[in-house]
Amino acid sequence: MFQGKFFFVVKAVRFSLLLQYLENYSPRRFFTKTWSPTELIQGYVEIAPVCYNTHIFCSRPYLLHTEQQLWNLYHKYGASPAKLVEYADDPSSYKNKVEDEVQRLSSSALLDVLETPDSHLESSSIITIDPSPTSRERFVARVASKFASELIWNRHLKRQVSESTRFYDLLQANTITSAAARLVFESQIHRLLSQPHTATLFRVPGRSGKVNFIYDTKKAQDPHDIHLNSIAEYWLEDKDDIHASGYHRPRSKNFPGFDSISVIHSPGCRPLPFAFQIMLNKEEHDVKLAGLQRIDDLSRGISWLYVVVAPEGVTPKIKVPKEYFPGEGSGIDPTDAFPVFYFPVNRKLLFPNP
Repeated sequence: MFQGKFFFVVKAVRFSLLLQYLENYSPRRFFTKTWSPTELIQGYVEIAPVCYNTHIFCSRPYLLHTEQQLWNLYHKYGASPAKLVEYADDPSSYKNKVEDEVQRLSSSALLDVLETPDSHLESSSIITIDPSPTSRERFVARVASKFASELIWNRHLKRQVSESTRFYDLLQANTITSAAARLVFESQIHRLLSQPHTATLFRVPGRSGKVNFIYDTKKAQDPHDIHLNSIAEYWLEDKDDIHASGYHRPRSKNFPGFDSISVIHSPGCRPLPFAFQIMLNKEEHDVKLAGLQRIDDLSRGISWLYVVVAPEGVTPKIKVPKEYFPGEGSGIDPTDAFPVFYFPVNRKLLFPNP
């Protein structure tokens, strides 16, 4: 049934030996999926004989590591199975390892690692390989964790537009959900929205669902131009107010409802607050009620507009809870009740001077 030879690597081997084998025999390579957190935890604990709820781990720790230690190391640093065993009870050492790897890599070496992970032997703590969605014989490389992404951004990309451009393109091609790609995209969008620019926004029609109003940016139409001026940037704390002329970014990374807010002064129109939601993925986004109420507080009773900012071609759906509109029946037109606009950003806008 099968022709030829198959070579399975089921555990870590000396890298030089693996390269030598690949060079001598040129076997077909198949890349396996990265283990999920559940699979990793189950691999390191002993399952109890009786388990009444399959969604709850009925287990006791193995190798002196608790499940919580394993979860923390995986979620914060994206540690591999082997590194979970080695560092679960010493996460600070693994943190130092990630920092050292990012520090040792030059910007060009980092980009080479994303294109060819085999090119650098000391990148396993910052780069993870997954199979390509189209073929198991090809791989895609992604940054292992948000922690590593932020280190890479601050160390290599924050002030280097040309490197950021190449880095963003690589991550877009490989995995659009990459935290590192999001960092680059968000940074460039914040720059764009706080500088002189004419932005073309498209009105997004809405429809009424059972519990939400749903806005599909794929159906956006009716373009409107807004003129942005060069304005000062401010960090927005939980209890701060917004300046009449300023671009405000929440300091908290988990701020509900929006990624930035600004009062736009258009010729012939009264100033309006614009709440911007930056999105990199073609996914649904649930607008949190607490975020909507926070924007209401900031706008002090003035009508405001919600703007979804995404790369050109990325068309997410937005869900707004109906409970935000007390006393309104299901027959309300969501397009009028909650105006949503779509701002697609092409590559030329994102990186005007590559």
